[in-house]
Amino acid sequence: YENIYQALQICLEQQESSFNLVICLADYLEAVTNRIEELKILQSTYSALSGYEQENRDQRWELEASGILNSIAKCYLVNQDYQKAKEIYNQTFNQVQQFKEIDESFKQNLLANTLHQLGIVAQAQREYSQARDYYQQALDIKIEYGDKYSQASTLHQLGIVAQETREYSQASDYFQQALDIYIEYGDRYSQGSTLHQLGIVAEEQREYSQASDYFQQALDIKIEYGDKYSQGNTYGQLGMLSEKLEEWAEAKNYYLQAVAIFAEFNDQSRLNLTVRNLASLYQKTQDQSIVTELATMFETEEEKIKELFNQSISENG
Repeated sequence: YENIYQALQICLEQQESSFNLVICLADYLEAVTNRIEELKILQSTYSALSGYEQENRDQRWELEASGILNSIAKCYLVNQDYQKAKEIYNQTFNQVQQFKEIDESFKQNLLANTLHQLGIVAQAQREYSQARDYYQQALDIKIEYGDKYSQASTLHQLGIVAQETREYSQASDYFQQALDIYIEYGDRYSQGSTLHQLGIVAEEQREYSQASDYFQQALDIKIEYGDKYSQGNTYGQLGMLSEKLEEWAEAKNYYLQAVAIFAEFNDQSRLNLTVRNLASLYQKTQDQSIVTELATMFETEEEKIKELFNQSISENG
């Protein structure tokens, strides 16, 4: 880390290319979840780039500056500072629009990616109309310039917006288009998340058999690729679906698998939600094995699990 950091400082002092170095450092800091330091080093690098002499502000400089701005915006997005993220993404968009010497297709690709990110920011703020507009602009550019593969991610996001606004038929159509592209390009891993979303939409439309099929396909892919954390979400959805169908044993097993994963990854929010679902299931079935297996999993007494269930039921009506 120190060697790369020193190399970065030398490049900035000599007004040379520094993008690969700063992104390497940023990736490391992201991996160790030091978001504060990541943002700090990106901002200081961008500030140094802004001080380069005019003769050093060539095409490479333009691309590096916009790339670092994009990374800064992503930091704010991850930290849920949506207003700042939107501000920086807009700054990136305006900067890219002014590029004169790069290939037009590549320029439009950068603009489309920035619009996509602006859509994510708006979506996080539940500004669904604005999010849809950004995504549609991004999609239109990708279609115009023949970037078919990356259309899938934007179609997927449009599907989530439609899902959030309860436009389930439209959501299903967007997800299916995204899935078709992932299949065409052999991106099996990405198919998993889209199949998961198709499962949720089918469940909302009471198409339970179809929902189960989608969830199982998604789970198989996540297992195949070792994406254990993401498996927890699909196990949780399968648990809720089984509970609706009064398949109590299946619901219990799915919920317990989700609990084990969320506990392993220390995701307290999703863990609490799944424990609450188990409490509801226990209330309906009085299946003592739910309490016993959860107590064994957390190495605690069964009475404490019952107390936890009672508290969860009381807090959530």
